[in-house]
Amino acid sequence: MDVLCVQEVLRFQHMTRVPQALRSSKTDQSARQIVTAIDMRRRLRLPPRAGEQTPMNMVVRTEDGAVSLLVDEIGDVLDVDAATYERPPENLDPQRES
Repeated sequence: MDVLCVQEVLRFQHMTRVPQALRSSKTDQSARQIVTAIDMRRRLRLPPRAGEQTPMNMVVRTEDGAVSLLVDEIGDVLDVDAATYERPPENLDPQRES
């Protein structure tokens, strides 16, 4: 993810479940704005976090507005050459590519 798309990184915030939304979606109601939060563990079909582990909120700007990605931790910022990217496997569910 381009670091210039990252608006802010926040400690875990209280989330409100959105009726009839995907299970991985909730609403992050920080003092600044209300944005959709996507739990990346659920989105990537990973096991749930340990009970005491709370995610970080990484608020990113997209063409459609801001979204909060719930991630385990924020690591280093790396500059990666586009030539090193790999395409997703052919057997990957197309809905999971975006």
